Amino acid sequence: LNAILKKQSSTIKTTYDETAKIIKNVENETIFDNQYGVYNKRYLMTKIEQEIELIKKFKHKSSLIMIELARDLKASVNNEKAIMLMTKTVARLLLKTSRRSDTVAHYGNGVFTMLLKHTDIESAKKASERLCELVSNSNFFLADREIQLKISIGITDVTQNHSVEEIIVSSMDGVEKAYENPNLDYAVLLRNS
Repeated sequence: LNAILKKQSSTIKTTYDETAKIIKNVENETIFDNQYGVYNKRYLMTKIEQEIELIKKFKHKSSLIMIELARDLKASVNNEKAIMLMTKTVARLLLKTSRRSDTVAHYGNGVFTMLLKHTDIESAKKASERLCELVSNSNFFLADREIQLKISIGITDVTQNHSVEEIIVSSMDGVEKAYENPNLDYAVLLRNS
């Protein structure tokens, strides 16, 4: 009886280990962020890399915008569940306004990006203005309080002369620049070619 029990225990452990490996592989291969219903960071990085190669080949212009729920809004709400719901609302609005060719992804910590293919900086500015207006027209109710949503956006160009990481950092710097000036909803930060 003891030998049978050891053998079954060993079989169960092996099966468990194999299942854990499969789940880990699925996690590593996934391209979707289930929490927000958009692509994840890994997929975004791959798409930017592919876009850089396409720009080298076809010489078109593309842009990347990074979107974050305004920090002053987060500070004034100070409720984690409410901030999560607001962030999900922003994600849904991004999906509604994006074109089929755009890639909407969750970069992390409630920060989203949109890879705007075949879009120059001026068109990216217009898209950002529309997005800011759409979000600011969306109100959020928390108990008896009505909260007007607000986002900050960093815009940068996707160029063949810069790495994926440099492009991401540039859009992050754009968000920081937008935060520095309370009158700005978005800021453009271009890389020198």
